Amino acid sequence: MDPASAYHSGSWEQLIAAQTLETPLKPAVMACLSGGESARWTLSELAERLRGLGVPFTRPALLGSLLELQAELDAVPWAPWRLLEHGQEWILAPKAEIYGLLMGVRGVPVPAASPLSDDEKAVLVIVLGYRRQGGVSRTRISEILRIDPVEALERLCAAQLIKSDASGDRVRWLPREETLLRLGYRAFSEIAALRPLEDWFQAREKTPGVPVEPALERSERARRRWSPREAARRASTPRRRKPAGPTQG
Repeated sequence: MDPASAYHSGSWEQLIAAQTLETPLKPAVMACLSGGESARWTLSELAERLRGLGVPFTRPALLGSLLELQAELDAVPWAPWRLLEHGQEWILAPKAEIYGLLMGVRGVPVPAASPLSDDEKAVLVIVLGYRRQGGVSRTRISEILRIDPVEALERLCAAQLIKSDASGDRVRWLPREETLLRLGYRAFSEIAALRPLEDWFQAREKTPGVPVEPALERSERARRRWSPREAARRASTPRRRKPAGPTQG
């Protein structure tokens, strides 16, 4: 049965009730480990999750499924994960750093508890945009943004997103070597909205009075082209999708 039609027919609960009796334990456990709630589960937490949806299991069978998954993921060359037992927890972790980057959501890698301010985001964009020119000085950032960027530069440096280079006649700020990878990219050309601003930064060094508006307009057009597709893509992943139920009449 198509789950989408089950939403509209009101038979969602019956569909799930039938599937729980037919669901093998091992893929059910893998679904918990690889889903959007957590990649770290204790045996008790997994048992509670399975019990809540009525998936039949015994604790010895649950432990056996975890051990089998651990061995099978290690043995299968195409699997990007390994299953680690750490104390009371079973943890689904990428086998290599590159898999972790590929599985991650691209974004500025700053803890949610301490997000970047608008000033810090603006300074970061300028530092990224001046990378081709060997970095940007504090004075140039101040001229472009009309703010004192000292605090923003210090915070971005503390977040390990940028670094200073004092090898020339003045201090210049550059993104760290790993920043682009931490953002989930290998090349600036992949960041569509950044390219028009990057070109404007380069042109401004040759002609200081060049207006920023055309670059901002091109950047906004690039962002608008990208946003609907990106929203649809990210909504398609289980880590972004909320549990759904039958529609209410």
